[in-house]
Amino acid sequence: MNDFMLLGKKIRQLRQDKGMTQKEFAHFVGCTAATLSAYENGTKSPALIVVKNIAESCGVSLDWLCGLDEDNSIMKVCKTYKDLAEILVKLHDIFPFEICKENGIGMGKNYPCSVYELQYKDYILQDFLMTWGEMLKLLKNKTIDEHLYQLWIVDKMEKLNGLDLSDPEAAAEKYYADREVSEDNDQETNDSITKGV
Repeated sequence: MNDFMLLGKKIRQLRQDKGMTQKEFAHFVGCTAATLSAYENGTKSPALIVVKNIAESCGVSLDWLCGLDEDNSIMKVCKTYKDLAEILVKLHDIFPFEICKENGIGMGKNYPCSVYELQYKDYILQDFLMTWGEMLKLLKNKTIDEHLYQLWIVDKMEKLNGLDLSDPEAAAEKYYADREVSEDNDQETNDSITKGV
C-alpha cells in the first residue's frame, strides 16, 4: 500500500469513527467534500498543514495518521490542560458518560449500575467539565448540532493550550485572566451591537 493510500485509509477511519459523512467531515477539517474524497481514495495527497489540522481536529497523533505508529492515542503525552481535555473528549467518544455536579445523579434506566465519582481539586478542570457538560446536554437535546459542538471543542482547546499541568496555580491565574479579557471583549461587542455601532 502506498503512503497516499495509507493516509487516505486513516482519514476515512477517522471520519467513520466520528460518524460523519464526507461532506460533514470535510467541513469539520476545512476542505471540500471532493478534496476529502480524493484524500480518502489516495488520488490526492494533502499538504502537511492539512494533515496537521486533521490530526489536531480529531485528537490523534501525526505519527498514527501517517502510518508511523499503530497507537492513535493522544494519551502518550499529557503536559497541558488541552492534552487532558482532549483525553476526556476522546474517552467520551469511546465510552459516553454524563457529567454531573450533584452526588448520585446518573442513576436510573440509562445508568443502572453503581455510580462512581472522581474527586479532584482543580479549577480549570472543574470549569472545563462544567461547561463541557452543558454543551453535551445541548447536543443531546438537539439544541445545537454536531458542527456547533465541534466548534466549541476547538475553541475550548485553544483556550486550554499551553496551560501547564505541572503548575496548576500559574495555569489557573493565566486561564482566568484570559477569560476576563474575553468576557470584557464580548461585553464591548454586545454594547456596540445594542447601540447600533
